[in-house]
Amino acid sequence: MLIFTGINFAALTYFAVLPALILARTGGDEVALGTVQAMLGVGGVLGGLLVSLRGLPQRKIHAILAYAAISFLCGDLLFAVGRTTPVWMVAATIAAIFIPFIVAADRTIWQSKVAPAIQGRVFATHGALRNLSFSLGFCWPARWPMGSLNQGWRPAVRSFPSLAGGAQCRTGVA
Repeated sequence: MLIFTGINFAALTYFAVLPALILARTGGDEVALGTVQAMLGVGGVLGGLLVSLRGLPQRKIHAILAYAAISFLCGDLLFAVGRTTPVWMVAATIAAIFIPFIVAADRTIWQSKVAPAIQGRVFATHGALRNLSFSLGFCWPARWPMGSLNQGWRPAVRSFPSLAGGAQCRTGVA
């Protein structure tokens, strides 16, 4: 559960930082942002089809770790070095195509290891921690100091303050 919660926390890239990065580097081009986010969806659908057709490896924890590493390394690296919408579209597809594999492996482990009589309570707790990690990850960039960590997305945060994590998190943005 801690590994998956950590993966969700690290996914802040796609919820909090990605919109600011794209808007800052495209001069506020919302079509570019929408296109890249649409490719995240396309990658997720393709990944869902692939996991349905291919299945998962025998060792599910290895699938979670390997696919998360590929998704974060390849996708995030392309997002970081990319300067154009087509590069970000490829990065979004690569990053998202592995997410259904990660989720399917995680759910398979939990369903096979937890007794059916207590699955509801365990899955509710797991879901609560997962959602909490998303929320914390989403608010985290708003708390970064306006130093070297976020110089690249400062213009987008000033133009679109909601990108800094919403009304509850906006206090950390200068």
